Amino acid sequence: MNEVKASDAQATALTSNLDKARRHLARFTPGPVRHLIAGEAVVDRRGATFETLCPVDNAPLARVAAGDAADIDAAARAAAAAFPAWRDMLGCVHRPKDKPRGMPCNVSAA
Repeated sequence: MNEVKASDAQATALTSNLDKARRHLARFTPGPVRHLIAGEAVVDRRGATFETLCPVDNAPLARVAAGDAADIDAAARAAAAAFPAWRDMLGCVHRPKDKPRGMPCNVSAA
């Protein structure tokens, strides 16, 4: 009897989670998911897209911009240009080079 109750509870939880996921993913249905390059959402320069599928049931989740070498180059250049500012940021966004592993972000290494 407990197995049936657990099974019902699991089915209810699964249905609830799938509904939440569908609501969240609905924002991607109007058009393709774009690349984020230099802080801007951009489409593939060629207009190419591909479909991404749900790993649970292979249902379509969204169309995604299919980048090519030019998109990769633009993203790499933007990342390289942004790196010095990112590297010099304070806080827990990343681990500064002088912060030992295992030390909390809000504790000074000095």
